[in-house]
Amino acid sequence: MLAIAAAGCDPGMPTGKLRGQVLLDGKPLTHGAVTSTTEFGDSQGDIGKDGGFQLSLLDRAGVVPAAHHRLAVIAYVGGDTPQGPEADAPLMIPYQYGNPETSGFEADVAPNEEVVVKLELSSKRK
Repeated sequence: MLAIAAAGCDPGMPTGKLRGQVLLDGKPLTHGAVTSTTEFGDSQGDIGKDGGFQLSLLDRAGVVPAAHHRLAVIAYVGGDTPQGPEADAPLMIPYQYGNPETSGFEADVAPNEEVVVKLELSSKRK
């Protein structure tokens, strides 16, 4: 069952929904991405102008594995994820939030459940 992380989500795997809002110092973070890591694969969702996001598997829009999710947030100064020569653009938020092991953000999603989370970030390093 662990092999599905590379190939996408097993069509028979139980899924749910995971969405929410990202706040930086109490205000919506207006760009970036939220990622999720589980034993069954990774999910990602872009952050909208209101700080909102909806996570999706690569091959199944709007759903995530029913599992324990470790979340991370990435946001670069200037907006979009830098590519090419600009790839070393500075992060807008402290580095700890970009790693699911150090972000402190987790969520449990049960089959057919919709989970809504609020990710509250601080611009001050901990």
